[in-house]
Amino acid sequence: MTSVLIVEDDPKIRATLLFQLREEGFAPAGVTFAEYALLEMKKSLPDLLILYIRLPGMCGVELVPQLVKEERLPPTVIFSVEA
Repeated sequence: MTSVLIVEDDPKIRATLLFQLREEGFAPAGVTFAEYALLEMKKSLPDLLILYIRLPGMCGVELVPQLVKEERLPPTVIFSVEA
């Protein structure tokens, strides 16, 4: 089963993505902050990273170079939602 890590601070958007991915047969997990994603990805590298660009603390754009530096960047989708 394909593992997916969702990094999204909005609980409604995160819950929707988690639900949709489960329905499609993926094994998703979700975290609120980029810093949490770093910790999770030290334990286990997901097959896919879905990353919101504007996060509190470290933003999504800052997370990518950190993962590249640690040689832990999986295939990644970076997104933004405009209200």
